[in-house]
Amino acid sequence: MGHSLKFSDLIINSIKRRPFRNIATILCFVVITGSLLTSYFLVSGAEKSLSVGMGFLGADVLVLPKEAITNAEMAMLRGDPSTFVFKNPAADAVILTTKPTTLLFNGSITNRIMQIDGVDKAAPQLFIGTLAHQSCCTGELQVIGIDPEKDFTIQPWLESTLGRPMKRGEVVIGAGVTGEVGSTLKFYGKTFTIAGKLDPSGMGMDVSAFILLDDAYVMAAESAKNAVIPLDIRNGEISAVLIHVKPGTDKDVVAAAVNRTIPGTYTVKDNYLSKKISSQLFATTKILYAIMAAVTLVSFPFMALISSMVANERRRELALLRAMGATKSFIFRLVFVEALTIAAIGGFAGVVISGVLLYLFEPLIISTLGLPFLWPSLGSMVVNVTIPVLIAIAIGGAAALIPAIKSSNLEPYEAIRRSEL
Repeated sequence: MGHSLKFSDLIINSIKRRPFRNIATILCFVVITGSLLTSYFLVSGAEKSLSVGMGFLGADVLVLPKEAITNAEMAMLRGDPSTFVFKNPAADAVILTTKPTTLLFNGSITNRIMQIDGVDKAAPQLFIGTLAHQSCCTGELQVIGIDPEKDFTIQPWLESTLGRPMKRGEVVIGAGVTGEVGSTLKFYGKTFTIAGKLDPSGMGMDVSAFILLDDAYVMAAESAKNAVIPLDIRNGEISAVLIHVKPGTDKDVVAAAVNRTIPGTYTVKDNYLSKKISSQLFATTKILYAIMAAVTLVSFPFMALISSMVANERRRELALLRAMGATKSFIFRLVFVEALTIAAIGGFAGVVISGVLLYLFEPLIISTLGLPFLWPSLGSMVVNVTIPVLIAIAIGGAAALIPAIKSSNLEPYEAIRRSEL
């Protein structure tokens, strides 16, 4: 066939001769693959974040003040600082301050929960929102007080990582909190030494700080003289109780028993947040998929038309190739592979552009959507990138199939004669 008929050269030269038309086609594939990749990344990132975050907590059921559920969800998912105070478990929750919000349980609720059938462990926690732009606090954070004797979330991590439990005056910070091990943070005028830093979870714990309950009570007692705004928290008051059920126990039964036994409580099972995020993701991905479907429906006939026009314009060129000895299969592959190449270029461009935008604007996107997010694993990312590109190539191939078949069936003399008319 000679160098002039080199397959790759023919394809590249053909693409270069029609830049504007091919750019328009490529942009269609960019939108399709970009929409797909964005949807996949948001879904898989949120699912991984929930899996890591809920696995880290290790709780089957979370017990909260009934009226504090919104604040608690935002604290767990995004780390929005809140202080939960529920003075009487049998009464309605009362918001004592606007920001941070203050709601607390009475500490005796932990013992009452332990008496419920099916409960294996019950760990109390105290949620305290620090003050922003105040000298008594190192920024605005969600501080969580834990009981070292009952906790099954942070303490096991500390013992496996540091080889010891948390000490008085120490704090363990989330991956998103500024600070290094050995440095100090100040909350309500009390100074804490950073003992460890948790791995990223994509949830609220990334911007949270964990201290001992006893330190939290001391901090609250001394806040009247050390802080701009004092904490109205008394010894024994808590914000939530994390429950680990016994093996073989139905979590729904335990949750219902807690609600029935202790009025004013709201129970959250470990799959609740997952379902909540899934519903939020469904609304978001529904829009993205609708955009992708609309673009595909509009672009497919457009790409099929372009393929037909290009094949018709190349009638003389293809006929000459046939006259010079090119086989029907060669012509078919030439037209078909050119379409696949354009689709692949658009597909790769789409995943690169959307990937860069997701990386640059991840905080803004996640904050706007209110979703937890953790970058998917390498294997998941490879799948997320490969599928949109393959879909783009499949669409391009389908649009070019008929024009490629027609081009391969051209009779050289008749095609040249018609192109000269």
